Amino acid sequence: MTIMNPGKNLKAMREALHWTQGHLGKLAGMSKGQISHLETGNRRAGPATRPRLAKAFNMTENAFTRALHADKEDAVLLVLLHQLPADLKEKIVSHLTDLFYTIQDKPEFLSGFINQIINLKDLAKKI
Repeated sequence: MTIMNPGKNLKAMREALHWTQGHLGKLAGMSKGQISHLETGNRRAGPATRPRLAKAFNMTENAFTRALHADKEDAVLLVLLHQLPADLKEKIVSHLTDLFYTIQDKPEFLSGFINQIINLKDLAKKI
């Protein structure tokens, strides 16, 4: 059973973008101390702070909340994907859709599909 830790996820998301607490605070209209309290779990991102943090990460509030409560790796991947330009995201989705339709009736191609997803995930981590 995985225990979700929104504070640790917030920190991992911020660090994945190479941001300081001060930088995230500026983007979200918050102080460095407020960010620190959120990351350590001393405070929770409530209705007043979630939308500001989501906007700082270029995410919808729903996507941001999902990232906070996801596994740490998924949280980082979500935040990285939301930093991609819209046209590149569309190309990735289109490519994955094409791959899926190519292999849906051909189980022998499943390992190739999985490898493509792993390659895209690795690419997203490098961004």
